[in-house]
Amino acid sequence: KKNKFFAKQTESSDDSGSLSSDDEDEVSKDIIYKWYNNRYFAIKYLGKGTFCRTWLMYDIHLNKFVAMKMYYSKYHEESLHEIKINKLLTYPKYVVHILDHFVINKSQCLIYELLGLTLLDLLDYYDDDIPLNIVKQICIQIFKGIDELHKNNIVHCDLKAENIMLKQLDVPIKNIIDELKKIELDKMFEDLVTKNLPENYNEFDKNKKKNVKRKIKIRCIKLLGESIKNKVETIENSNEEFKFDETDIECKLIDLGNSE
Repeated sequence: KKNKFFAKQTESSDDSGSLSSDDEDEVSKDIIYKWYNNRYFAIKYLGKGTFCRTWLMYDIHLNKFVAMKMYYSKYHEESLHEIKINKLLTYPKYVVHILDHFVINKSQCLIYELLGLTLLDLLDYYDDDIPLNIVKQICIQIFKGIDELHKNNIVHCDLKAENIMLKQLDVPIKNIIDELKKIELDKMFEDLVTKNLPENYNEFDKNKKKNVKRKIKIRCIKLLGESIKNKVETIENSNEEFKFDETDIECKLIDLGNSE
């Protein structure tokens, strides 16, 4: 039991979106450890779909970790459709919702809350024999998600196990986030800004203070990025096996790009 799940976590299969370490480095070289929109810092490649790739990001404004879908430029129309569909939803509970979006180098970037394993992963984890109490909880949430869509006249046209995601994170991602939380990134940034303020800052008028602090924050964002990069590169791969928490089951419908 669970052998299929753990084998899937370690294998390299381009069809599933997972990559070998060398391939991940190649995909990541122009994306990873960079700031986007002066707000989101790219930390790790998470996977890919037909239209996009997904990354683990740190949101400096909200001091939280999120996911960024970066659409391939040739699928710009599909990205606009996904944004349009999401705008029809008002803070859904059981459907993933766009938090922000912007364009970088002709690629539409969509920011979502960070989710973890898919229902397909969970089926592998339980060797296609998920306990009935878990099945009931997941089914209720799926039906509620479908209801949220239907109340807004939206039909999910690609509802499958891969497009139902759980909040629980896989071990490597959870490990990275836990280690970064230990160094209190929000406090580190505030300290960097304070440290770089000019000695006569308090003598400036209100407008000058605002302009000076804005420029210093931009410089300190880069310094914070270097700290995140250095920390992530020192985090060793954990040998810990994923253990599903049956007391904390929360899932959401994703991938509304094909919805109508």
